[in-house]
Amino acid sequence: MIIKNGKVIIAGGGLAGISAAVFLNKKGYEVELYESTPKLGGRTFSYIDKFSNRIYDNGKHILAGWYKNTLDLLELLNTKDKLFKNHSFFLRFYDNNKEMHELDGRGLSGKAGFIKALLKYRKLNFNDIYAISKVIYACNFRTNKYLSASNLKEILESTNQTTNSIEYFWKPLSVSIFNTSTENVSTKLFARVIENALSEKGNLDLLVPTDSLHNVFIDSAQRYFRNEDIKFSLSHRIVSVETSGNKVSYLKDSNGNKIEGDEFILAVPFWKANEFKNVFNLNGKHLQSSTIITIHLFTLNDEIIKELFIDEQPMIGFLDTTIDWAFKESNNHFSIVISGADNIRSPISGKVLTDCTKEEIFGICISDLIKSLKEFSFPLIEKYKIIKEKRATFVPDKDSDELRPSNKSKYDNLFFAGDWTDTGYPSTIESAVKSGKICSELINEKKL
Repeated sequence: MIIKNGKVIIAGGGLAGISAAVFLNKKGYEVELYESTPKLGGRTFSYIDKFSNRIYDNGKHILAGWYKNTLDLLELLNTKDKLFKNHSFFLRFYDNNKEMHELDGRGLSGKAGFIKALLKYRKLNFNDIYAISKVIYACNFRTNKYLSASNLKEILESTNQTTNSIEYFWKPLSVSIFNTSTENVSTKLFARVIENALSEKGNLDLLVPTDSLHNVFIDSAQRYFRNEDIKFSLSHRIVSVETSGNKVSYLKDSNGNKIEGDEFILAVPFWKANEFKNVFNLNGKHLQSSTIITIHLFTLNDEIIKELFIDEQPMIGFLDTTIDWAFKESNNHFSIVISGADNIRSPISGKVLTDCTKEEIFGICISDLIKSLKEFSFPLIEKYKIIKEKRATFVPDKDSDELRPSNKSKYDNLFFAGDWTDTGYPSTIESAVKSGKICSELINEKKL
């Protein structure tokens, strides 16, 4: 008979809950996970079209070398090999003059690779690069003169950034990492990300999943759970946390059943926190959400794919356009991502992009592709599907800092997990996974 360290109940089956379950299992705990929806994964999931047998990711995710906790999780889930890895900093962009530009730091690592990438980037001149270096210096050496600013936009203004450095470096960086515009990015959070990205060799490596999110994260997690006898229950909603003194006694589900354990983890998304007012204490306040729009395009042949994705690179960026990134899904399928869509107005109707019809968003996407690509034409598209993920992330502004709870609650045996908890990272896969791992470590520390 195997003696476990204790029984941990997890409410929430997104990446934070999955992470907590996997890392607790490795530490010898009995784990039970309850998810309110019919699927694991939370916002990291794929739609499976039963009629066409096609898989649609709700939004492609770029990972980075500094996603240490995510890479540890994928190692345990045996899907780390499903990542395309660019050693050192490397990105390609098309502009609306149909010209290609590269940020290419390959061959060098860390800060040297980053500097090389800037020097080879034809959208920037020496003055632009010098301006960028001032911000990097301020982040790495915690220069109070600049880091006392409220947000990234103020940092850029106080360091006299050039028009090119803002348009062709900082804005693409902001929407990619933080899913919002520069005025909505907390200075503290921005500085921590930059410092972390440049702190170790390999941290600037860019990683792109070469398979669906379902296969990389979700299907592999379910296999792991079954192989390790981790109990998980879908469509099983937790409605309350019952406490006594400084401890949680049990969780209650929607049927009134008591779910008892030794330790408890609430791994719920930020918009559900106020359903558990007795433990979160947010006083009715909530984080603001930020939208990601994904346009899946299916082509009649592979010519567009060949033009977009050179040298087997699975992603390409766009400059001076509404669309941000394109990702290769297969030889006749690619996806387009528009980040921070709540801050963008349609060049057609003037409406905020999240309020536009899918037909209008498709038209904007096609127009941008025609401006950017030499060989692209509308008749080459066979089919499209648009997915609006309105609560893809939270807005990481200064006010959000006080709303992000610690992973340890005021109750001895209750912990919080989720990308929105105070992990020190923005609302990313790494933040979600890290939160689950932190909870596993906090619980294990009690046993030592």
